[in-house]
Amino acid sequence: MIVAAFVVAYWVRAAQSGVVATAETFWPMEQYLAFVGIIVPFWLIIFALTGLYSVKKTWRAWQEFSSVFVGVAGGTILVIAWPFLTRQEFFSRLVVIYLFILALVFVTIGRGLLRLLRQFAYRYGIGVHRVMIVGTNGVAHRFIDEIQNNPTLGLRLIGVTATAGHDHPPTLAGLPIIGNLDDLEEFAVKHPFDDLLIAEPELPKSLVLSLLEFAEEHGLNFNLTPNLLDVHSMNIAMEELAGLPILAYQRTSLEGWGMILKRVVDVVVSTILIILTSTIMLVTAIVIKLDSKGPVFFHQLDDGSPTMRVGQHGQLFRYFKFRSMQPGTHSLRYSKLKDQDVRSGPLVKIKDDPRITRVGKWIRKFSIDELPELFLVWIGKMSLIGPRPHLPEEVARYADHHRRVLMIKPGITGMAQVSGRSDLDFDEEVRLDTYYIENWSLWLDLQIFLKTPLVVLASKSRKAGD
Repeated sequence: MIVAAFVVAYWVRAAQSGVVATAETFWPMEQYLAFVGIIVPFWLIIFALTGLYSVKKTWRAWQEFSSVFVGVAGGTILVIAWPFLTRQEFFSRLVVIYLFILALVFVTIGRGLLRLLRQFAYRYGIGVHRVMIVGTNGVAHRFIDEIQNNPTLGLRLIGVTATAGHDHPPTLAGLPIIGNLDDLEEFAVKHPFDDLLIAEPELPKSLVLSLLEFAEEHGLNFNLTPNLLDVHSMNIAMEELAGLPILAYQRTSLEGWGMILKRVVDVVVSTILIILTSTIMLVTAIVIKLDSKGPVFFHQLDDGSPTMRVGQHGQLFRYFKFRSMQPGTHSLRYSKLKDQDVRSGPLVKIKDDPRITRVGKWIRKFSIDELPELFLVWIGKMSLIGPRPHLPEEVARYADHHRRVLMIKPGITGMAQVSGRSDLDFDEEVRLDTYYIENWSLWLDLQIFLKTPLVVLASKSRKAGD
């Protein structure tokens, strides 16, 4: 597809010029194809570095396209840089523009066709991985729902293995439940499977090691959902002190130049987004005022004190967004509405919140109420990507390990938000945010940023309170 993009870009440019390609006009086809033969292998290396050739990844279409975009952009930059590196005069800047557009289209189409071919094969059981899930908790239910509702992942559930000693039903979501490791051994003989997926993060290490040995003995892929300590341990470096090896725990790459780079991106992107969404924010302010009495922004509490959120390192900052509730009802979240809490942990989540206005339901549904947070990003109180900004009274109920999310600035969107929005358990949210802190990169930020609009559009309703 890359070669086809090169050739078509050449033809389009030649057709526009209306002249025969010569050394005096632009490169003849033979010279051009020789150049293509040199560039394409480097382009493929760029694609490999973006992970496009990983056979184990079960990417969704938007994830694959974002990697294709980065790979095509990197290859195009290489084409632009090549004349400077080789001191050759390139023949046409228009060819580079056509090449970028055509390569993006052609490679996307090519990988789309491969995706259809793979899905066709999955339909007939070709290449499908048979999965055994270990655990019956909420995480296991999420995995089961995801696999059963997305046959294009190429995964087929075989059964579930219980880990607790208490009684359990014979089936879960239509899948047989295996009682223990001894039963798992017998089940694997009758019903072979390929992947062992551990869904319970807090399993005893002895049991995890037994499962790992079982997987190695039977040639299975071993997949483990990490607990918070496992996530912390992902970011370590081997160092030496007094001639002895030590493991140095790295807090986050969002320090030093990483922090500066993220801040530059926040300022540039938030400025662009403020300009692009200014009309939407103006219209929203008008309809909020017309719909109900009260201020346009949610910026102070019922007693008149300013609305505060907890930012980086526990520092408080003044917070505001578009008002989506009736004025004077914020304090109800901790009184007579508290019995409607629908999520475990220190956060209060109110289902079918009666305080929300008519306009509030719509602006929450599409996250328009959060657009003013772009100004908080611009002035440095928040970031585009990061953990959600939490209330001081929520943070006061955090366990010690929950406070790790306060290491960096809160974000408008984040890993937890795009992985389940308000239906995540709080510990799951912290686990995802901790992973983000430990493994931050601009590429990870780009993935979260591109996924956010898709998650917002797919969400049917906003369940979180102000």
